[in-house]
Amino acid sequence: IVGGLNFELKLAKGLTFKPSLAIDIMSSENSIWYPASIGKNRTDSEASTTMTRKLMWINENILTYQKEFGDHNISAVGGVTIQSNQLNKLYTSAYHFATESLPSINGGVVNGGSYDKTEDRMLSYIARLTYDYKRKYMIQGVFRADGSSRFGKNNKYGYFPSISAGWAMTEEKFMKPLKKVLSELKLRGSFGLSGNNAIGDYNYETKMSQQSYIVDGSVVSGWAPSNIANPDLKWEVSKQTNLGVDIGLFHNRIFMQLDLYKSITSDMLLNTIVPSTLGVSRMLQNVGSVENKGIEVQFNATPVKTQDFAWDINVNWSKNDNMVTALAPGIDNLQISSFPGGVTLNAVVGQPFG
Repeated sequence: IVGGLNFELKLAKGLTFKPSLAIDIMSSENSIWYPASIGKNRTDSEASTTMTRKLMWINENILTYQKEFGDHNISAVGGVTIQSNQLNKLYTSAYHFATESLPSINGGVVNGGSYDKTEDRMLSYIARLTYDYKRKYMIQGVFRADGSSRFGKNNKYGYFPSISAGWAMTEEKFMKPLKKVLSELKLRGSFGLSGNNAIGDYNYETKMSQQSYIVDGSVVSGWAPSNIANPDLKWEVSKQTNLGVDIGLFHNRIFMQLDLYKSITSDMLLNTIVPSTLGVSRMLQNVGSVENKGIEVQFNATPVKTQDFAWDINVNWSKNDNMVTALAPGIDNLQISSFPGGVTLNAVVGQPFG
């Protein structure tokens, strides 16, 4: 089930308020039945049922102000966003069926089950200010403050400002003689910070898992920590600089975009290998930094365009280089497990990551 509600209030000239709510509800049930008559070496019937329910919702409250005076244009946006993702998952299995005439859980003996319930929430404050003069000179500043339930109270919030500017050179008087050929020439530049919280839920605190132990020669079940708590986990932050140019020829029948970028990601959220004497093999930490830099080129052309036919050409090319620039203090070689598990990588300072 997907639904949404939004409306817009005009509070004053140029000032509007737009609240919105979007909801996505998913519910599913998956039942599996294995008769004893099928399957290699199968001597007993089995059944299992998995019930899943997901609830995702987001509430945005945006205040916008726009003002034009002469050749000047100003736009200001401020808002608050709240979003939540909830998951409930129930699994049950059964065997030892007295008859195969009742192929469901209640026809056998329940021999296993689990219940998972997770939720993550995000609270964001957003501000954006945009100014342009005669559509030639443009500048924009953005600030975000994001609070995530995936981090402990020590570092729940991350703060991410950015600024960008552009110059539409073809709007200048001295470019008018070239307008028939050079339809667009725009220079762009930006610098900003962005954050990453993709670490799953509850990983900043200790989680318990069921374990088996030997006590007086017998196997017994108990609970033990499955990870090391880290209340100081914080947002992974990327600082990116971008310089670009847009070139359009012959009314943009030929158009090219060229971008140069450099990004430095620090306080990376990585599952690092730790000594087994700690009781676990990995620990989630903010470790090291990686530099990415490269170039992206996009070329579009329309050699033929008639009322009944158009021929478009689109070409994209990019090149990226990355390098590990730092790890933990005093360490230049580190084994890292990709979260939430799987491939183990060896990160070396001065070498490409991954």
